[in-house]
Amino acid sequence: MRTYVYEVNLQHFISQRKNSDAITNYLFESHQDYINPKIIARRQVYRLVDKVLAKVAPSLSLGENGMNTVSATSLNSNVQILHIDDNKENSTI
Repeated sequence: MRTYVYEVNLQHFISQRKNSDAITNYLFESHQDYINPKIIARRQVYRLVDKVLAKVAPSLSLGENGMNTVSATSLNSNVQILHIDDNKENSTI
C-alpha cells in the first residue's frame, strides 16, 4: 500500500479570515489532482481543516456542527499533511 503526502499551507486562508467550510471548498476546487472526492471524503478534509483552525485560529473553526464553539488556543504550526492511501476505504488524514 502506498501513502501519498500532500501539504497545504493554511496561513493564507487564516489571514483572509476564511472558515473551515470555505477552505474545504477551495481545496476541492483548486487541488482536484490531489484531493479527489472519489479517494477522500469531503467530510474527512473538512474535519482536518476544522481541527487545524481550532488550534491556530479558533474564531474561524466551525466545529462538527458548522457552529463556532471552540475556545481560544494556539499552535505554532500552520501546515498540515494530508495522507491519501491507494486503498480508498482506508484513506486517512
